[in-house]
Amino acid sequence: MQQLRYVLAQNYSLIFVTESWLSDSITNGLIDESHSYNIYRKDRQFKRGGGVIGFVSNTLHSYAVLLSSKYDLLELTCFCIVTSLGTFRFIIVY
Repeated sequence: MQQLRYVLAQNYSLIFVTESWLSDSITNGLIDESHSYNIYRKDRQFKRGGGVIGFVSNTLHSYAVLLSSKYDLLELTCFCIVTSLGTFRFIIVY
């Protein structure tokens, strides 16, 4: 978690992580205490380790993409970022 906080302090616009090692007991507020990012994550459900997480700066307009339940067992998150150039979809998969 310490390394992740260091990366967040660098104020990047986008950060994508695999092997996040997060679980339900770690809230988004604990990860990003300054609330500088919209967080899109999918934690590994049945084992330790794994998981994916995306951080999008609050300076960008982003929103989650709802996925079909057939993907529930995959470590996968999807979101869009809307800019003046268009809408860009990002998928993080582990």
